[in-house]
Amino acid sequence: ISTAFYPDEYWQSLEPAYGLVYGKQQLTWEWTASNPIRSYLHPLLFATVFWVLKILRLDYGYLVVIAPNLVQAVFSWVTDIMTVACCDLWFNKHRSGKGDKPGRLNTASKCTYWLTVLNWFNAYCGIRTFANCVEATCAVCALYCLSTLLCATSRPQRPFCIR
Repeated sequence: ISTAFYPDEYWQSLEPAYGLVYGKQQLTWEWTASNPIRSYLHPLLFATVFWVLKILRLDYGYLVVIAPNLVQAVFSWVTDIMTVACCDLWFNKHRSGKGDKPGRLNTASKCTYWLTVLNWFNAYCGIRTFANCVEATCAVCALYCLSTLLCATSRPQRPFCIR
């Protein structure tokens, strides 16, 4: 993507990450204040990518620019897959003997899939290097894990699963 959507996609992650690996950076007040309000946890993800490119001597301009977006694309893909998986878990009725067959997406999951894939905002912002994109991935993965635990209970009433 050769456009700038919001400056924080660079200042939240890429600029500090680049500075950690190459020593050249221009940080905003969020990083340079006496009590910084930003954490290096998210930029470390991209610093690792920059470091690997540097070690392999592949840190050419184009790869340094495109590599973070490729990493974010993987996170976006995981978010999409886990969103459909959550929907499939919540609305799959095959375990009770009714509804869709095992191994196939049910109607709600198919609808969720297409709504997720065709959502232009997700496609546009999902590969941007915002901290929120990684947070969304972590949240939907945690939601899936929690739902798996709640839906696996043998109690007759499972408020989180429609089966």
